[in-house]
Amino acid sequence: MPLIDRSDLKYDYTWQTKPASKPRSSTQTESETDSQLFRRQEGDQVLSFINDYTRREGISDKLEALEIERLLRDELKNKDMTRREVRLWLNEHRKERA
Repeated sequence: MPLIDRSDLKYDYTWQTKPASKPRSSTQTESETDSQLFRRQEGDQVLSFINDYTRREGISDKLEALEIERLLRDELKNKDMTRREVRLWLNEHRKERA
């Protein structure tokens, strides 16, 4: 079960799907891969990335997931990063803040 859903997100995003066309927490598609460019302005990608990242890292605190959203939105400067590169950046950035 995903940690957060669309209604938890604190920032405004564009959405590829119409509201309620699929469950709010079920946005990850099979076509999303580590080599796919991460688009931080697209809600589907942000939600999918955060839920995937928190699952991989064993994060179960919703507030920590929302802090990840803030980091992605406010501190990720490079707009041409793959999902893998964003994950590695986030790992490093979270270590620095600890």
